Amino acid sequence: MIYDKIENLERYKGLSDIYEGLLFLKNASIDIETGKHHINNNVVANVSEITTATTNPLDYEAHKEHLDIHFPLNGEERILVCQVENLEQYSEYKADTDAVFYKNPSGKAVEITVGKGYFAVLFPNDGHEPLLCIDKPEKLKKVVVKVKI
Repeated sequence: MIYDKIENLERYKGLSDIYEGLLFLKNASIDIETGKHHINNNVVANVSEITTATTNPLDYEAHKEHLDIHFPLNGEERILVCQVENLEQYSEYKADTDAVFYKNPSGKAVEITVGKGYFAVLFPNDGHEPLLCIDKPEKLKKVVVKVKI
């Protein structure tokens, strides 16, 4: 996992596809159109409007073919992160969505807050439970950049 401020994106210039995703996020404005935005052959940004909640019914998710960069354009979102070896898998991996779901962390989960300039890069070993509210549910416009690895 990488957790940093978007203003520090130059630190990641050597990680070309991650850098391209971060550059897209830095230049994205709140009025960006929802849907998919192709950045290059390995990088796609998914822009959605979501409402955070106190719990995520899907619990933790992880990916095998992509890493995620989470970045709300307004407001803040809490994400729990736990290594997949410390989670109990409850779904089969679905290649079409590149997702597998987990629950019951047996190891320590780390809580991070993204938004207000902060982003998180989550690798395939980083099980993550996104879409959690800080104090109360909040409507957000959020970008998740998918980087093929």
